[in-house]
Amino acid sequence: MGGRARLRHLFPFVTSELEAQDGDYSLSKILCWGLLPPVWLSESPEEDLVAYCGTYLKEEIQAEALVRNLIGFSRFLTVAGLSNGTQLNYEALAKDCGVPARHGKSRKPVATSKLYFFDGGVARVLAGRPVPQPGSAEWGLALEHLIFQELRAWLGYRNSQQPLCYWRTVDQREVDFIVGDELAIEVKAAARINDRDLKGLRDLAHEATFKNRLLVCQEPEARMTEDGILILPVKQFLARLWLGEWE
Repeated sequence: MGGRARLRHLFPFVTSELEAQDGDYSLSKILCWGLLPPVWLSESPEEDLVAYCGTYLKEEIQAEALVRNLIGFSRFLTVAGLSNGTQLNYEALAKDCGVPARHGKSRKPVATSKLYFFDGGVARVLAGRPVPQPGSAEWGLALEHLIFQELRAWLGYRNSQQPLCYWRTVDQREVDFIVGDELAIEVKAAARINDRDLKGLRDLAHEATFKNRLLVCQEPEARMTEDGILILPVKQFLARLWLGEWE
């Protein structure tokens, strides 16, 4: 109906849905294989992820002729998977894919944007990376991606217009996620947080005021620092997010 169409997005599973269904969920399973419903419910998640990525290329892209250069697009997906969660350099990305970079007539691409796939498991398989192991750098990246995925779905299902972004300075100080002026969130896979882990959130406080500064990690219990940073275990953060604590 003209003038009445509304756009809504449907995301992969979110943790509140898993909790409602099972009462609990495996964080390790999410970090290894993501949250696509057929993969989550599969007895062979790795095989199904690989099949999904192959079927997407073969059937949806090639059969529907959505791109002319399937080989180039396949290289792009691999490079994009390897770039998941990192700052983008469009010129370098185009070079790695073997295609020329393209620019709009009136707008230049922002070189410091970050790329996140809609699902962490899909990004990992496209990049050709193995299942991440606890304590590895890949495990930390998978945890960061989960928090992004949940925040993106949370904003989408609330129909929120608040921007989701990150903060980084030229001297490499960074906070992983910023939601409007409501939330500043740093993600660490560590089981014990030290002062160095809190540096980004503390530096950010000198630049802008946020209602909540959070560090999401794998510590067993929640605690508050003397300067007002709330340190939260991953599952506690996700539960409180979906319960509406930061509406």
